[in-house]
Amino acid sequence: MRPSAPLALALAAAILLAGCLGSGPAPGARDGEDDIEIPLEVRFANLTVVLDTSHGEIAIEMLLDKSPVTVANFVQYAENGFYENTIFHRAVVRSNESCIGIVQGGGYTKDLKPKGVNLGPIPLERPRNVSHVEGTVAMARLEEENTATTQFFINAQDSTCLDRAPGYAIFGRVVEGLDVVKRIQGLPTVAREPHANVPAETVTLRRATVHPPVAPQRNLEVASLHEGYKIDPDGRLSLAILVKNLGNATENVTLSATPSDPAIVAAFERATVRVAPREWLPVILRLAAENATAGVANVTVEAKAGALVARHVVTYRVAEVSGAAADAGANGRVKVAYVGLYGNGAVFDSNVPLPKSVRVFPSKNRPQFEPLAVWLGDGAPPAGYINVIPGFRDATLGLKVGETATVRLAPERAFQDGHERLFEVTVLAIEPPT
Repeated sequence: MRPSAPLALALAAAILLAGCLGSGPAPGARDGEDDIEIPLEVRFANLTVVLDTSHGEIAIEMLLDKSPVTVANFVQYAENGFYENTIFHRAVVRSNESCIGIVQGGGYTKDLKPKGVNLGPIPLERPRNVSHVEGTVAMARLEEENTATTQFFINAQDSTCLDRAPGYAIFGRVVEGLDVVKRIQGLPTVAREPHANVPAETVTLRRATVHPPVAPQRNLEVASLHEGYKIDPDGRLSLAILVKNLGNATENVTLSATPSDPAIVAAFERATVRVAPREWLPVILRLAAENATAGVANVTVEAKAGALVARHVVTYRVAEVSGAAADAGANGRVKVAYVGLYGNGAVFDSNVPLPKSVRVFPSKNRPQFEPLAVWLGDGAPPAGYINVIPGFRDATLGLKVGETATVRLAPERAFQDGHERLFEVTVLAIEPPT
């Protein structure tokens, strides 16, 4: 494998293996594996990671079928050189006092200083039909479930007490070098605050090499909540652009936008953002159309973080909106799909099932899709329809079936609670007035 420079890192937490008796599920912990999302470009099949230590080599087969997210996390750290010149800082022999027999490393330098993390914690995977037997490899974590980052441990002896819920994510098994693991485990240990069972002799992990090398992956992704937009009556349009960090972006993400029509001017409200690892971040893109040509227009959105680049083309309609003389009908009954966001881009309501990676605040069950029946007329709505806030009504007026409007609403046009709102409204059906 070609040499790769260590990542620029900042310490988040020292990841220590919890006690061998385990603990109950942490508040807010995942109920299962359904929410685990495997990055689209990560396909780590038939891989072995070789640890070159000061006591010899240890070859670990990756169990992609058991813990895909954990394997992807570990391999990314190995590929990027993070484990170079870290140490095994813990060695425990199973005894009457301890139900585990392990060696642990992947988080500290030779002077016992945390090397730091950059990918953020990953969800705890609970692979079936695997146990903490001799030779298996798992991720260390804090007491809370979803907190593993870089540190791992190798079971030098059967440590099946760690199988108890919530457990630890087993992601590999030693296929060569178990004698090296046992040799490290058997070294004399000392206490060096705040650590116990530190090998008195420094055991260095010189490098971790992936075989075969993993092809470069895309680490940023850009998407949009909806496409098919119209320019608002004032010539402005706000689009919600979703930026995702698939894992390795440690720098600020810089956004830019290039419209296909020179009459469209595009600007992000926050041109530089930080995206938490493996999370989508909604960012607002504002467009101003002065003399845009009617029809379909495109904006190419680009996200950059160092050498990482992701692009997405947003397609929308450019058309005049006549306000009161609305195609949706000033006295009409309309059924719509919508997404509501706070001014900072956080989703607060939707009748559209959103991707699991899009966070909704406050948290709620994701809806089964059901069109919202909206009354655009004056007075009381007919049975089965509802009145909506003024800004929502304004966004809907003028739309034809299948068209979408995205508008930013000042507090007085929304809920009068001091918060701006962004609404994306798509008309699904229009019924004539009775």
